[in-house]
Amino acid sequence: MDAMAFRRETMRAQIRATVEPQHAHYWQGYRDALRRAQLGGRYSSDAEHRYWLTLANSRDPSRAARGAGYRDGFAAFAQRAGEVAP
Repeated sequence: MDAMAFRRETMRAQIRATVEPQHAHYWQGYRDALRRAQLGGRYSSDAEHRYWLTLANSRDPSRAARGAGYRDGFAAFAQRAGEVAP
């Protein structure tokens, strides 16, 4: 994912969290995953990354939503990265 696509996706997640407050946890996780995928260990540790990935299975709805957003954001980043690969 190039820098412009990263900024666009990050902004989209931030806007969606604002206009869809019932899904704010999901979009927060999505945005965090984009940052982790773009910045790697400079954004969060490997342990934190694994923790956020496991949250999608939480019994707590807000944590599960954030974990699902994180998982989806990370997958979206990987998919976009594959589009620009030679």
